[in-house]
Amino acid sequence: MSGLFLSAFYFILPAYCANMAVVFFDRVVCKDCGGIYGVPLDFHLTVGMDKTPLIGPHKKIGGLLIGILTALIVVFLQGRPYLVGLFMGAGSVLGDAVESFLKRRLKIGEHGPLPILDQIDSPLGAIALTYFWLQPSISMIAAVLAMSVVLVLLVNIISYKLKIKETWW
Repeated sequence: MSGLFLSAFYFILPAYCANMAVVFFDRVVCKDCGGIYGVPLDFHLTVGMDKTPLIGPHKKIGGLLIGILTALIVVFLQGRPYLVGLFMGAGSVLGDAVESFLKRRLKIGEHGPLPILDQIDSPLGAIALTYFWLQPSISMIAAVLAMSVVLVLLVNIISYKLKIKETWW
């Protein structure tokens, strides 16, 4: 069983690192960067009568680029093909963007909880973009998702206790 979780961790590590790098870069390195970094992924598109943003202002092109670059570095260190990094990095960020889209449609606040999906959005996006190429087993996908729920909750609780995050989820 532990072998499956270690394999799952190795498999999804580029996506995990991509997701963390986006948050770190946005909060520490470049809080108010302009240029291409500051352009939202939804290009300020809105939907509906109330003009709700499609995804929102916090999911940016720069974040997508940072996520991809980070995943590329991780797969280089792992000795895996670069396309794995490209698609894992993009999938991680886009999975998070899809969750933001769903939260906006469900009228859940920007930092409001969407249980389980809050924890698995990034790895789910990475798996979705690499599934047909890497063909992970169902047990590998289940291990990644189960591990993600636990790890993300632990990181969030620690971040909340250290006053890095405003909420524990």
